Amino acid sequence: MPTLNHLDVAEIFLQDSREALGRKALRTALSRAYYAAYHACVALFEYYGYRPQNFVGRRGGSAARWEHGIIVRRLLIEFTERRQAVSPDAGWGIRRLYADRILADYEVEALFEEVYVRESVQLAARIVSEVRIAVTGSP
Repeated sequence: MPTLNHLDVAEIFLQDSREALGRKALRTALSRAYYAAYHACVALFEYYGYRPQNFVGRRGGSAARWEHGIIVRRLLIEFTERRQAVSPDAGWGIRRLYADRILADYEVEALFEEVYVRESVQLAARIVSEVRIAVTGSP
């Protein structure tokens, strides 16, 4: 059985997010939207030869895995400004999606409007699409 790569996982989570939105499971839709974008971004970092060890992790030494903070902070600098591999919307968008995911997963009193969640799912889809084009050359 072939192994999945980060872009494959991004597509799976994006589909999960859309299905959750269709069921009005707004928290799940937000969470899966972030993880779709996150895995796409990991694919982009790895495509350019980066590994977690290239970055300082939460504990001050080399990161042992792809930490959320690395992806969220470095995408904008490395891939929208320096390399221009993805749009600034993607660079800022991963930050929005991360904040949404934190609220959805941990803030039990947070309320979400369906229209906002739909926009977040669409944002994740754009990020996944931009990364796919940057990594594979095709949509």
